[in-house]
Amino acid sequence: MTSRPHLSASGDVMSYQHKYVDGTSIHFPLGKVVCIGRNYAEHAKELGNPVPTEPLLFMKPGSAVVALEGGFTIPADRGSVHYEAEIVVLIGKPLSK
Repeated sequence: MTSRPHLSASGDVMSYQHKYVDGTSIHFPLGKVVCIGRNYAEHAKELGNPVPTEPLLFMKPGSAVVALEGGFTIPADRGSVHYEAEIVVLIGKPLSK
């Protein structure tokens, strides 16, 4: 499905493999990615966005994740590109209310 080194597909589930500093791997399924945006007022202002009263929730597909060593290309005609560091919380079992 992909040539990215640490991404693989198994049926309908995409997974992402991350390596620890010592080189050992952790492998977990990657479904949807739930994001929280504009939760830092100064950052929202930097981007020219209104500062919301509550954080903005949005989702991305698992295919939006890029492997660390794989690299990626940004087309020249895309204009301004914004990037930021992210934190991930892995929930290893089903949640309930």
